[in-house]
Amino acid sequence: MSTGTIQRPPNRAGPGRPARRWRIVVAFVGAATLVMLLAVFVVTRPEDRTGGPQPAPSAASEAPANVGPATTPSTASSRAGQPTAAAFRFVPLWPFGSAQEAASWQATAGTGGHQPWHLDAAATALAFSSGFLGFTGIDRALGTSYSGDEAWVKVGHHGEDGHDVAVAAEVHLARIGAGTDRPWEVVGTRDSTLSLTSPPYGSTVISPVTMAGRITGVDESLRLQVRALASTGVLGDAVGIPAGGADQPWTGTVTFSAPAGTALTLVVSTGGHADPDVERFAIMGVRAG
Repeated sequence: MSTGTIQRPPNRAGPGRPARRWRIVVAFVGAATLVMLLAVFVVTRPEDRTGGPQPAPSAASEAPANVGPATTPSTASSRAGQPTAAAFRFVPLWPFGSAQEAASWQATAGTGGHQPWHLDAAATALAFSSGFLGFTGIDRALGTSYSGDEAWVKVGHHGEDGHDVAVAAEVHLARIGAGTDRPWEVVGTRDSTLSLTSPPYGSTVISPVTMAGRITGVDESLRLQVRALASTGVLGDAVGIPAGGADQPWTGTVTFSAPAGTALTLVVSTGGHADPDVERFAIMGVRAG
């Protein structure tokens, strides 16, 4: 009996032919798929495997985390130019007519520029007394006290013997303008033996205005004045008003002319017993109606 392989005729169909054809087809498809996968792996970029190309970072994503909102044009102009003045709660009497005027001086002069005495409370009080009010005999500051943005400066002159000094008034000042280096503004006086209590501070007055207060002294002769920053002289004047005694009332009337809204400095003064024409004075800030 022979053990060789029996060859089937090639043109004769048998049960094994369909299986061989199927294996050939599967092998061909598998090889083709592998080639395609290799081609895709080689050609495709790494970022394509994460969902497509990534966009370039924007300018906003590169900005520091602590950068705030953009500056508006109005804010930029206030930083580059003149500072914005804070509201002023007093009547501005001298040397500035408003908080914005003071801020303008700050922007143009600075701390070491024109008229640096604006930053000195005592110098401002003396310039007001001897210059604006015209009391030239008052030539020295005798002490200054501070409370926040306010100051009180005692101004005075030589006494009757020519050696001692006497206090003529305690001038009240307040910071005005913008920022930290704000100049000083005269806003009133703190009164003792000569006071000006009426009309009320900050009130609106019309001409003639009645002024009143209290005085301690002997045979005093009062002078009343109405002044304004924009005026080169006295707007109203009344002299020879008798007064005296121990804490006694006084009163007087002054006629004046000023545009409505003008800040007015009402002044009462007395003198004649010593070398200076004015020994004591007091002021009040009001507005013309």
